[in-house]
Amino acid sequence: MLLVDAERPRVLGVAGGAYLPEANSGRIRLHSAITSDWQQVQVMLRPGLERVPDSTLLAVLDLVRGAPLADAAPGQWYWAEELRTEISAALRDVGVDLMPETIELCQRVIEGQLRARA
Repeated sequence: MLLVDAERPRVLGVAGGAYLPEANSGRIRLHSAITSDWQQVQVMLRPGLERVPDSTLLAVLDLVRGAPLADAAPGQWYWAEELRTEISAALRDVGVDLMPETIELCQRVIEGQLRARA
């Protein structure tokens, strides 16, 4: 997860471009037009899990492409461990919230298949 601007990944690779400024201070501040899927998830879940429709929760899970910040070598981004934990917990909560409906749907499908065989 946390893919920066999936629609324009090459723009970030342009040295000195407007989207990826020099990091002379040791910190990089990306252009405000650049967002992450984690920011999108936060916006989607802002109303709270109880108020968000299942379609939005499924859209959140559709953004997941693997473990948060998984491309970093172990220990490389030690500063991001809290962020990894926060992202993982939020996604777990989304999955738990969807679980009862998913189980109910699976039961109905299985029951329908059993009836069709009888």
